[in-house]
Amino acid sequence: MASLVGGLGGLLGGSAALTQIFLYNLVQQLISASLAPYLTQATVDVQSANPVVPLPPPDLAEMVLKTILTPGAGAEEAAKSGENAERFANRVLNTGEPPGIEMVLNWARRGFVPWGDAGPGVPSVPEAVRTSRIRSDWLETILASQWLPITAADAVNAWVRGQIPEAQALQLLSYSGYQPDMAQILYNTTGRPPAPGELSTFVRRGVIPLHGTGSGALTFEQGIIEGDLKDKWEGVFENLVVAYPGVFEILQMQKEGGLPASAAAELYAIAGILPEYSKYLVAAGSGATVAAAKNLTETLVLKLYADQIISVAQTTSMLEALGYSSTQAEYLIDLQDLDATVKALSSAVSKVRALFLANKIPASEAQTALAEFGVAADVAQNLIGVWTAEQAMEVKTLTAAEITDAVYYGVISQSDGMGYLQHLGYQPFDAWVLISNKLKAPQPNPPAPTAAGPNTAI
Repeated sequence: MASLVGGLGGLLGGSAALTQIFLYNLVQQLISASLAPYLTQATVDVQSANPVVPLPPPDLAEMVLKTILTPGAGAEEAAKSGENAERFANRVLNTGEPPGIEMVLNWARRGFVPWGDAGPGVPSVPEAVRTSRIRSDWLETILASQWLPITAADAVNAWVRGQIPEAQALQLLSYSGYQPDMAQILYNTTGRPPAPGELSTFVRRGVIPLHGTGSGALTFEQGIIEGDLKDKWEGVFENLVVAYPGVFEILQMQKEGGLPASAAAELYAIAGILPEYSKYLVAAGSGATVAAAKNLTETLVLKLYADQIISVAQTTSMLEALGYSSTQAEYLIDLQDLDATVKALSSAVSKVRALFLANKIPASEAQTALAEFGVAADVAQNLIGVWTAEQAMEVKTLTAAEITDAVYYGVISQSDGMGYLQHLGYQPFDAWVLISNKLKAPQPNPPAPTAAGPNTAI
């Protein structure tokens, strides 16, 4: 210990007072360190037995803000720390943060909070600024920024579609941080060109050239580049400029003899028709070229047969030469025979009808004649019944000339003659005129002329 004190004396300049002070502090620290656990336990025991330490006012303000405590209870507890009710109320107002300014502005635009000041503690845009860490100097600027400009994409679309002028579009794009040269790039890449098929039509019509590139170029090549198709396909798409006839056009050209069968087969392949199906189209087109001549020849052959110029065997041979099978030729000949039979029977029945209606033959003879022609008995009976009804309905009437002749020769009187003429549809005055003309002098008691007079309508 003596050596320790002697060493300290040397370090402290040999001062006995400084040495004593140093030793005192050192001993005190050693004692405090040794007694610290016991002192801490004693403090815990005392505080546990006497829990009277008040809550800090900042914690109390947050508890009031979160509705854990009422404002009155919080103020009462804060008073234990020496803070009066007014100061604690101000502390509560200063506690917490408002929602973000962007969200508050959105709510204001939707009408949830007012733009103007509604007073302390009432939600509003000014209250959100005051209760945040934003300086109130910025309130007017924040209020002025309530309306959002349209996005850069919308501004470019409006510019491309001619809804706003270029200057306005550049200004709107500057709000989103785009420089004018960047804005021009956006303009050039917005929108889409015509479809490849439409571009091909423009080239064929001479409206645009095939090649040429650049933002201002109106060409087929630039149209492909500006679209959403990969540029490597541009050369392939140029083949769309060449137009080919469609399937029905190919068939029609071949039918009319303007297209050889081999060329038709090539065009069907270009149109995507598989060979196993295109061969039928080619055959149909080739067959149609001779169909008209075939039909005409068939008609002539059957006419020769009908006129009994050629025999059945000759007719069959000619029809088979046209491509018909023997069964089909036989069917056509049978149809021709049936047609001739029907015409002959119709003529014969018409002759019997004419004789019966003219009372040249009675019903019995008509029945016999129809039976000889092969008409069934019940059918013949029905025909004669119809003819009998026709015969009964045929009532002969005097003509206008015959009526006026009868008056002229005194067969009937003038009044009777006018009555007959009126039954034929003549007006009374017109009937009187006809009779007067026939008798070559005006007759007595002329009726009044009709009010309409002569009919001049076209």
